[in-house]
Amino acid sequence: MQKDSRLTSPHDFHEVFQRGLTTSNRYLVLRYLRKENSENRNRVGFSVSANLGSAVDRNRTKRLLREAYRKNEGSLKKGYDLVFIARKPLKGKPRREAEEALLSISTKAALIKEER
Repeated sequence: MQKDSRLTSPHDFHEVFQRGLTTSNRYLVLRYLRKENSENRNRVGFSVSANLGSAVDRNRTKRLLREAYRKNEGSLKKGYDLVFIARKPLKGKPRREAEEALLSISTKAALIKEER
């Protein structure tokens, strides 16, 4: 994931939280906001709260989510700011389950490209 494809500033996160839409499943919450001026890319951020566990657990969860996003980035619609928020049941799950959760929530939010 390239640096310009990440949400990094608190202002960016705040904008998605204030103006964006929300959907969730058992493992993740997705906040997303359509950005008119960024048709060719998505910007993504990951949030894992301290109640998920130790720093090791939180960092592992973020790595799993980043990898799941990277592998499926091509199948998502472009032009959105996305924030994936991990929920406690995701802790300790294998990469496959994190990827399935990410795809499931993206489908629920209608962010998956339609195949032609």
